[in-house]
Amino acid sequence: MYLKVNGIETSSTTYVKESEEVNITCHAIGARPAPQITWMDYYPNDTQMQQSNTLNSTFDVTSTLILNASKDEEVFICRSRIDEVNITDEISVKLVSYVLPAPILTVDDNSSDVIYIEQEESVTITCDASGAKPQAELTWMINKYPVDETSFKIRRPSNVFNVLKLQPRQNDTVKCTIFLPGPNETKMDSITFYVKDRNEGQSEDGRFGSLIIWIVISLAATFMTVAVCCVGFARRRVTGESAFTFYPNLIYKGGDLFSVLGA
Repeated sequence: MYLKVNGIETSSTTYVKESEEVNITCHAIGARPAPQITWMDYYPNDTQMQQSNTLNSTFDVTSTLILNASKDEEVFICRSRIDEVNITDEISVKLVSYVLPAPILTVDDNSSDVIYIEQEESVTITCDASGAKPQAELTWMINKYPVDETSFKIRRPSNVFNVLKLQPRQNDTVKCTIFLPGPNETKMDSITFYVKDRNEGQSEDGRFGSLIIWIVISLAATFMTVAVCCVGFARRRVTGESAFTFYPNLIYKGGDLFSVLGA
């Protein structure tokens, strides 16, 4: 006798996803006469009998049990019995249901794939994979290298919730991976950090304000220059002197008044 769970032969513990449909098939091969197959506490959904050797009248009997994995652990027993000779054989399998959620990485409640930070800024990264069962293993990696727990501050409040504190460098990629040893499955999430330049933090409003100030200063300088010229020409008409005799230190360059001395 042997058992198959979802088409895969097994003889001991099998991991199945919680709440998913499971097919357990019990095979009794080469029996004579044909045995009766029963499931402990269950009624088989489908039973088939096939004559495998017409000369010796042996039979291959299969029975399939269909169910949903609803409990953490459950044992199913397939029993084969030949009443004519009072012979009984049985085989069992333990189903362990598991849940492997996708981990979520966040930095101060920000779960974007790319995080922008200031230079020399320290961050707290949270990896949350709540709901994993059975007990999951969680690991951190930075740029494809495992995190040395002696180099960073790591807190482990539970098996599926971890906090990592560090000061990222440019283009550092932090990855959190959770692993279930039983079903041998993993899932991961990652974040890449971009460190902004010192001047990159200036807002658009700040740059616009600086432009307005520059325009105002330039207009003021231009106005003062025009005013000095008008006064000079008026003085020439009244006194006959050169328009700029009285203003020898007027220097005007590209809209900026550098110095006006005398008056």
